[in-house]
Amino acid sequence: MDGQPPIVYGQNMKPSILLRTKFLVPRTRADFLPRPKLLDWLESNLDKRLTLLSAPAGYGKTTLLADFINASDSAFAWYTLDAQDSDPTVFLTYLIESLRSMKRAPTSLAHAIGQTAQSLLDSAEASVSPQRVLTVLVNELAEQIETPWLIVLEDYHYVTNPVIHQLVEFLLENAPEDLRLIISTRVDPPLALARLRARGQLAELRTSSLRFRDDEVTHWMQANLPDISTESLSLLSEKTEGWVAALQIFRSSLSGRDAQDVDAMLAGLNGSQQFVFDYLAEEVFKRLPEDTQEFLLRTSILQQMDASACNAVASVQNAQSILEELEKQNLFVSSLDSQRRWYRYHYLFREFLLSRLGRVETESVISLERSAGRHYESQGELEAALSHYLNAQDFESAARVTSIFAADYVERGRVEVLHRYLSALPTDVMKANPELLLQHGNAHWQLGQTGAAVAAYEDARSSFAAQNNSGGVCRALTRL
Repeated sequence: MDGQPPIVYGQNMKPSILLRTKFLVPRTRADFLPRPKLLDWLESNLDKRLTLLSAPAGYGKTTLLADFINASDSAFAWYTLDAQDSDPTVFLTYLIESLRSMKRAPTSLAHAIGQTAQSLLDSAEASVSPQRVLTVLVNELAEQIETPWLIVLEDYHYVTNPVIHQLVEFLLENAPEDLRLIISTRVDPPLALARLRARGQLAELRTSSLRFRDDEVTHWMQANLPDISTESLSLLSEKTEGWVAALQIFRSSLSGRDAQDVDAMLAGLNGSQQFVFDYLAEEVFKRLPEDTQEFLLRTSILQQMDASACNAVASVQNAQSILEELEKQNLFVSSLDSQRRWYRYHYLFREFLLSRLGRVETESVISLERSAGRHYESQGELEAALSHYLNAQDFESAARVTSIFAADYVERGRVEVLHRYLSALPTDVMKANPELLLQHGNAHWQLGQTGAAVAAYEDARSSFAAQNNSGGVCRALTRL
């Protein structure tokens, strides 16, 4: 539950007034879509010490947890974190109070929990360490609680203090057997996840599981838009990739429109759409460090990317580690292979980045596209190079690259692809490259476009003649 109102604390001091809403389970929306399979999964994994929900903003983590808690019979403590909770004293104070506010536990038990630990925390003794306070709290819990119970730490990504992570590690290692911890976060926490995973004590729910499936998209959208076409639903699933926040935005913005308007709006669906753009700008992009923002913007011109391409366009040397960290932070980046060599951005996130790049760095876009073209050309990936040269409107380089594979594409029958590439080149560039005109004629001929083929051969003959290339003229006449 993001966007909690801030509390003003004195430096290294606990709050004088606790914000009670941090202990409340958020209400589920009236139009939310129940997800029984995920609820069953959460229930079946309650034997694990830690359940981790890790996914980008807007994937329904909070809604799912609230639905699960409301449907469960287990005693639980809910604690929503914000930026202020990176102070160890603040964190421990709220953690203790969340336990004292535990739901579905006997009132007398809840009020007794953590009294000694809180007294120690309130002590004026400056040498009292956070771990000592937590040790006392764990001992109290071991003595007082005998039934299974849950601690939910919501929005854990706000924690930036290593001391807090150490406290949570200590809790996971030493808490009573019946304690179960659920952490919801946008970024994988720096906890010993590998160790918990190896011990069979970790359950993980990530983006791939949280995204809406095609049937869920259909069911949810048709409840509000009964006339939406199958084609529009398919397009919506494809472009949103099951991202719940985007689906909610489009569901709201399309409400009350007729089927024709819906189809038209979804046909132009991209990350620069106002409400999607605003959400990504406010909830994701502006929260990132400037160097990460710069890397994301520069590499957004790449449809798929590996470290070498990112190094080339972003002018860095450590792109592989950056990409791995971005994936770890759930920044709408996913690896495409098991070796984690190739990556891509979520469709709407990339569209958002491209839109923002065009707004803030218009002149540098051409330079980035040209850099990408040079990189791919040097790697022998000529179609990728051509695409970037065309985006940069560097038509001379585009023609040079195309001339390398044009004859081969005609020979192998890839004439439709070649025709599309050559049609993207301006007339004056084609006339300066009569070999391309000749191959364009061959492409037209194989496509059954006789008139266009003859025109291309005539243009090739004229261009060869203008260059005093008698051999070229003969080849053009032979084709004619």
